[in-house]
Amino acid sequence: MSSSSFRSSFGVELEFVIAVQFEPCSPPPGFDPRTTGPVHCDRRMTEEQVAARIKTVLTDTIRRALQNQPSGDRVVASADQIDGNSEHLREYTDWVVKRDATVVVADNDRRSALFWHDVEVTSPALWATSRSYAEVHRVVRALTSRWWAYAPASAGLHVHYGWGADWISFAPLRQLAAFLYAADPVLAQMHGAARRGSEWCPSNRWYNALAHGTSFAITNRLDRHKACADVEAPPVDPDDFAARHTVATRLTSGGAAGRAGIVFRRGELPGYEFDREAFEDSDPLPLRFGPREEMAANPDGSELPLQIGAGVLEILRSTNAPSVAVMMQGILLSAYNFEAYSLNYREDDEITKRTVEFRQAQGTLDADEVVAHATIAVVVAEFACRTDVAGLLKITLDLAEAEENPEWYDVFDLLGELGLEHEARVIQRRHARERGIKLTDEQAGRS
Repeated sequence: MSSSSFRSSFGVELEFVIAVQFEPCSPPPGFDPRTTGPVHCDRRMTEEQVAARIKTVLTDTIRRALQNQPSGDRVVASADQIDGNSEHLREYTDWVVKRDATVVVADNDRRSALFWHDVEVTSPALWATSRSYAEVHRVVRALTSRWWAYAPASAGLHVHYGWGADWISFAPLRQLAAFLYAADPVLAQMHGAARRGSEWCPSNRWYNALAHGTSFAITNRLDRHKACADVEAPPVDPDDFAARHTVATRLTSGGAAGRAGIVFRRGELPGYEFDREAFEDSDPLPLRFGPREEMAANPDGSELPLQIGAGVLEILRSTNAPSVAVMMQGILLSAYNFEAYSLNYREDDEITKRTVEFRQAQGTLDADEVVAHATIAVVVAEFACRTDVAGLLKITLDLAEAEENPEWYDVFDLLGELGLEHEARVIQRRHARERGIKLTDEQAGRS
């Protein structure tokens, strides 16, 4: 499939907690008992029985929300339509309710009258259409309209981006990896401190194998067992990219285009805080099985992490997906997870997801925010996959400059360039809410 003819798909993973009530008690702050309520359980029920009841009632809530409504456009309409190319989607033909033990609430005592129980709800694999986004919106609204539920600081919102049942072709995948390595520090400005510093979604730019100097020459040799060809696409080697990375050659003005309704000044929203100690402890490939001259290095001789320009070039020189995926991964799953293209790429087609996972968004049960994050993931990926190398390098220059000079270019400039003005206004809601800033409906992206 060519880089221009693909069709985008997505799926969301919602992490949150729901109230389980064992005995009569007052509602938690912020919840209206006249319209919403807890899941009622008998204290004698086991943990497994409580989890099963939650699954039953939430599955019924979702089913009712979708009854007699236009359905989203599923990649596979139902489990009985699974074929050899879509076996890996068998569990993603409908909404699924399960547990996620990483979602925790402080001082949460099961012996009390009311207990917060962890939940993960995953969507089916959906084509990226207005009908699909509308289905996601309806489901999230249904959950909060019926239950005492919320997303604590420990919860995340994950968006999987893919090409339906197919693998993402290598050349577009390579460009997506290069773009996300460069954009990671700017995109991090969308998210709260709990996610920017979370062990569950560490920065690709600061803590992955590439940041530590792991080059294509090294990863290509380490991936001895890959089931694909060494050369899925020829390398791209733009001339003298590092020399072009100067203020004098940047091509974006940092102007006001796309910032209508944005109340935050450039540089006002924090991004990552680089932690040298965490960097030293985060190398996923400390034994590189190769000579030091094969390591990627900064062109100015400065110490690692690898600079944005040098990292982008190293990715573009790569010729197969497993090598790119290894460079993009850290010890744990990173903010942008390419693992499906590494360990089992084209080797275990029945179980391996074929998506790139956007993991860094803060958990939320605001339906507008969920849809905005899903839309942003899709549009970012489509831009990176479809743009030519010149366009990719141009925006990479802007992103590299933004890392050094946040007052010149920020996440709202990037979203504006990608045509995501509405989503940008939705994203600023959380930032405004946390800072006590009142927004107009237009500034908040409300119609």
